[in-house]
Amino acid sequence: MTAAAQPYRSPRGRSRPVARVAGVDAWDYLPLAQSDETAFVWSRGDLRVVALGDAGPEQASTDEAWPSEVGGRSFTGEPGRDEWAGWPGAWRARPRTIYASRGDGEVWRLGDPMSPARPPAAVDPWRALPATAFSPVEPVEVWIDATRAATAAIGAGAAEKVVLARREVASLTRASERASALLPVLRQSNPEAVTFGIKLGDRGWFVGATPETLIELDDGWLRTEALAGTHARPEGLDNPKDRGEHQWVVDGIESALGPVCLGLEKLGPTSKRAGHLYHWQTRFRGRVAPGNGLFDLAHRLHPTAAVGGTPRAEALDFIAAHEPRDRGWYAGFTGWSNARGDGHAVVGLRSALLRDDSIYIYAGAGIVRASEPEKEWRETAAKLETCKRSLAASGSAVGGSVS
Repeated sequence: MTAAAQPYRSPRGRSRPVARVAGVDAWDYLPLAQSDETAFVWSRGDLRVVALGDAGPEQASTDEAWPSEVGGRSFTGEPGRDEWAGWPGAWRARPRTIYASRGDGEVWRLGDPMSPARPPAAVDPWRALPATAFSPVEPVEVWIDATRAATAAIGAGAAEKVVLARREVASLTRASERASALLPVLRQSNPEAVTFGIKLGDRGWFVGATPETLIELDDGWLRTEALAGTHARPEGLDNPKDRGEHQWVVDGIESALGPVCLGLEKLGPTSKRAGHLYHWQTRFRGRVAPGNGLFDLAHRLHPTAAVGGTPRAEALDFIAAHEPRDRGWYAGFTGWSNARGDGHAVVGLRSALLRDDSIYIYAGAGIVRASEPEKEWRETAAKLETCKRSLAASGSAVGGSVS
């Protein structure tokens, strides 16, 4: 097959706005995402997606094999503040153009037939950013005070668990223009994760390599996971605090999905590696009642006890009162669905905001009655280290396929 765009015909014989284009990996088209006003980028296993623009009410393709709608929401669902100013509380789009591949050496273009059929020129490779470039935005004293307030509130019965987040920042000239070079590095550094990126106009890029699925839907069957409890070694997870944190997430998932599932099976807990850390994982599978699409289910689940706390309302009220800055889309969710309603949404963890001349990275820790503030600070530092290790890696040009 030649590199020129060739039309795709569905098994039913109806022509669809899908064409075979050049390249062996959809991420060969990443530079287009950097230059477009709106973009969504995804990599998980052999599925690679670069989605551009917003076609409004018309979706890029009705072909069920590929994503046709993308979106997500912030942690609170409210418009952003601080470094997130201008970011919406939620966003969904039917892209104008989608480049997609499944690791078989074929790239398909869905939507606008005027979009390029050949990959653009390579961008400059990502240049390693040392860990020493980052400094905490919230001083350790502020974190300790908030953690002590949380343990006091939990001791008084106001909540059982509260997840507190903090961030670090580094200066980098034109950081928001470097996302298309950084994303392949994140993918290469975290092969077991879902690598994602969202660009909304001049508000920068939200990128990450997350270990946590929020919801996956396939032909009416959902899959999700409870991922909570953190330790540097798998055997270190076997303690009351980490097991308790994990169980609250399990209970929350069962409560949220039970009413819309015709049976919900669970398997676990077992330890799961994420970067250089380990977490408890329990996997769920269930048959979804008709009328519940991927984004509907994602909104039911979010925020889980793993990123917010429990009970949900009380934990979110505490976070709103005691976190000094908006966490934006960190710990929110992002994902895609196809014309059939199937798809995949993930939690925005191990993530960064590239905006103007700054890079912000984020991490959180679950606070319970027995939490020690200094120990929780070290846990967030370990999670931030995962981001820093990826940012400290060097990249290669995007013009050829990325492995």
